[in-house]
This record gives sequence, structure tokens and C-alpha cells, in this order.
Amino acid sequence: MKKLLYVFIGLGILYFILAFFSPSEIKVERSIFLEHTKAEVKPALSDFTLFHKYWNPWSELDSSLDVSFRGKAGEVGHAYLWSGNSSVEKGKVEITGITQDSIYQKLQFGNNKNSVSYLFIVDSAGGCKVSWSMVFPVSFLGRTPMLFMNMDKMIGQDYEKGLQKLKENINSVIAETAPVYEIKELAWDTCTYLGRKQNIGFEEMDGYFEANFGLLEMVLEKENIKTLSPPSGMVFTYDEENQRTDVSCAFKVPNGTKVKNWESFTFPACKVLSVEYKGFPSGTGDAHKAIDAYMQSKGLQYQMVIEEYLKGPDANDECYDCVTMVYYLLK
Repeated sequence: MKKLLYVFIGLGILYFILAFFSPSEIKVERSIFLEHTKAEVKPALSDFTLFHKYWNPWSELDSSLDVSFRGKAGEVGHAYLWSGNSSVEKGKVEITGITQDSIYQKLQFGNNKNSVSYLFIVDSAGGCKVSWSMVFPVSFLGRTPMLFMNMDKMIGQDYEKGLQKLKENINSVIAETAPVYEIKELAWDTCTYLGRKQNIGFEEMDGYFEANFGLLEMVLEKENIKTLSPPSGMVFTYDEENQRTDVSCAFKVPNGTKVKNWESFTFPACKVLSVEYKGFPSGTGDAHKAIDAYMQSKGLQYQMVIEEYLKGPDANDECYDCVTMVYYLLK
């Protein structure tokens, strides 16, 4: 009897020793390439109704799965709740953060209440790379079994299946998330913008605006000049073939304003097309396409494009309520 007791004690000690050398968390990640841009794909990845409809890899495990949704798609707090058989159990996944390249989620299912899930979207030549990962903590007493279980393989095959379903259905998914833009025709009085035109590569635009807006603001403050608009970007030319553009960071200022070493751009009274865009300022491409299609349908031409950045990303590079007004000054 004592020998048996010693065996159990020895096994218990061994179990605790192994637990010290076992992983305290498990990470699973899979990736796939999609022939669409990040701007097209990202809205689809932050909408759980589309996840459930098109690319949930576990939906086939329970044909009578009970699901519900909370919050607004694409925003923090948007959640997907499910309850089903023993294969899918009961759980909830909720968006906790959105940045330019990432979607962060809190995942709760079964006895696991503290898992996190991530979606990373990175533009690549001819499309974008989407990475889907999950990290879940392992309790101390549950660590030893992890030495003998390939959780990456067990869960990873589900992630691979989900991403493959996403790729197969991506055109339908994108079609459901395509934004509808309301184009307004406005009448502008004569206006003047202060800035400095520069020819730069597309890849330089973020750095250019970041550096020059601060400099221009200091100049305006020093000259005691009142600004009449939010920070704005002026686009003079857009050479997609060579990936270059003539642009200027700018502020609308009182007509007649002149500042040494800076340029004043004055536009006579004209008709203007405008669109409100919500999201990261660098993702206004679809808004521009909407205006371009509108102009072609009406036989209109423009002389200048101006973007007003009403609200940009916060200090954490999050853009829950970013707003950019896009203006096309017509000829």
C-alpha cells in the first residue's frame, strides 16, 4: 500500500515539475493571400454577420446553431454570441480594438474566458495578406497535458478552413460591405489655401503630411493667421502609373493671405462635389471612385481635389470615429 502511495506522490511531483516547463499560453495563427486591397477586405473582417454567413469554420458542426449579434459592425463593442451542441458549446467574441492594420477581439467559449483573437491585414503586391490568430492562457494545472497535445494542429486546421472559405466567398463578402456614398453638390465662395506644393511618391505621403502639418501650424500661429478649415490635403496631380503625386498640406485662410516661403492658392467661386468618408484618412479611395463615377455620369470635370481631415486617428492609432470630407472643385 505504501509503495502505491509513493507512486502516486511521485507522479504528482512529476506532474508539477512538468507544469513548470510547459507553456503558460498557446498561440495559433494561420494566413492567406487575397486578391483584394486591405481597404476592401477590412470592413468584411469586422462584421460578425458576414463571418457567420460566409466563413465561420465551425458553423457546419451544428445546423441549428443559435446566434445573435450586438453593437455596430466595424466598431468596438460589436459582438457575436452563439449557443449550440457539444461541438460548438456556448461563447462570445467581441471587438475590443481596431487599428489601421488590425482587429482585436476578446474570445470566450466553454471554460475559457480570457482568450484573445487577432486579425492582421497587410497590403501586398496584387492584394493583401490576412493573418488570423488566437492566444489563450493555460492554467498551471492544465499545462502538463499541453506537452502531449498539438493544439496548433488541432485548432489550426479550423483556422485554415475558415480562411479558405473567406477566400472562396470574398467577392460576395466585399459586395455586402461596399459603402454607399452620398454625393452633394455645393456652391463655394472664393477661397484661399496656404500650403506648399511638392512632388512625392505615394509611399511618402503619410510622412510628408505628418511633418508638414506641424510646421505649417507653427507658421500660422507665429503670423497670427486665423485658419478657416481643419487640416487639409490638396491634390494637384495623381500619377498612378509612376506612383507619384503633386500635393500640399494646407489650411484655408482669409483671402489675400501671404506668408514668406509658403504658397497661397486662391480659387474663384465654383461648384463643388463633396463626400463624407469615415475611417482611416489613408483609405479614402472608394470615396474618390464614387465621385469620379458621378462626374462621368454627369459629364463634369474638376480642377482641384481637397481633403479636410475633421478627425484623425487618436494617440493609439485607433480610428473609431475618424471623418474626412472629400471635395472636388469643378471647372
